[in-house]
Order: sequence, then C-alpha cells, then structure tokens
Amino acid sequence: MPFTSSPFINSLVPLDIHVLHWGFITITVPNTIVIATMIIVFILALVIPFPTSHESGKRK
Repeated sequence: MPFTSSPFINSLVPLDIHVLHWGFITITVPNTIVIATMIIVFILALVIPFPTSHESGKRK
C-alpha cells in the first residue's frame, strides 16, 4: 500500500528497512548508527581537552 498518491514520494520511502530486535526494543539500523555516532562524539568531547593558550596566564 503506497504512503501517498505521489510516485516520486513513494520512491523515496524504503520499504525494506532492516530492524534490530532486543527484547522489547525495536530500532532500525540507520537509527542505531546515528545513536552510536552521537555516543562516540559525546565520549570524544569528554576525553579531548579544550585548547588552551600558551601564555603564562599572569595579568597585571
């Protein structure tokens, strides 16, 4: 059954989406990749230090 009456829009919607099942959790593979990427970026933001200036830091 098509989602809309437009063939162009129907061609953009994939009908063979791969889904992962973990107990009561059901998630698509693309969403899993996005969530994993967000977690990796968050961990890197915690681990990588902020840039600091190389000045002595003394003020007059």
